[in-house]
Amino acid sequence: MSDRNSQRKTRAHPDALKPVFVLLATISSHSPYDQLPRALCEAFPNPASKEEWYANVMRHVDRGIGRFLYNLSNSVYATNAIVVITGDHSIPMSEHGTSSLQSGFFEESFRIPCLVLWPGKLERRRLENEPFSQVDLAPTLLDLCGVSAPNHFTGRSIFQRSINPRNAVLVQPYDGCYLVAREGSWKYVFQNATGREFIFDLARDPDEHLNRFWESPPDLRSRLRQQVGRLWLHDNLLNQNRIWPEAHHRASPENPSSALPVNLWSVQK
Repeated sequence: MSDRNSQRKTRAHPDALKPVFVLLATISSHSPYDQLPRALCEAFPNPASKEEWYANVMRHVDRGIGRFLYNLSNSVYATNAIVVITGDHSIPMSEHGTSSLQSGFFEESFRIPCLVLWPGKLERRRLENEPFSQVDLAPTLLDLCGVSAPNHFTGRSIFQRSINPRNAVLVQPYDGCYLVAREGSWKYVFQNATGREFIFDLARDPDEHLNRFWESPPDLRSRLRQQVGRLWLHDNLLNQNRIWPEAHHRASPENPSSALPVNLWSVQK
């Protein structure tokens, strides 16, 4: 992110009073990480490992975000701008012996930052002890903007409280394909290639060393399996082009095979 690009995104235009949505990607944090000019390597001037190169590009990204926020604060949008800083995925850095995103199912591959800024409107606080997901971002923005309208979003605003436990589903499509469901501190993992199942209690075992599948409560296992089953269901619906079915494609006594599976976990069988 250069000063020029940052300024271009925050410069006033004729429609400055109209709502505007801007997406700004920080591409330098994507692999390969050794493309950053040495003059910009601040964290490690002479990087000797992938981890040191990664630290340098993240430092560079941080500086770019700082420039953007500075220019935004001096623009016409400063008084009513919501800024969300997040990512599409994380990168393991040898926490479990690998620095490849295409290996494993551990938290370092899934955890991403999510910082929501709205000066003068949102108080500073940290939301913890619940899993949040990228599917919650759009409902969160609608919630902050006070917009209530029919939508197909599967997530919910991160500011919405509920008596129901918040959950999140995750996909690691490589290394045999891992499907993951989170509820509270519990994390369920299903490996598609082998049928192996894992459950970790991240509160007691944040490094994910001990598989507590058979120690976990049966009702918890059932709920987490159902969450992963929904991934299978959605995949089946996409493959069958049944996201928005025509009237004659819907379930009926004459065509019971078109009905959606009742047991979501059975979709994988």
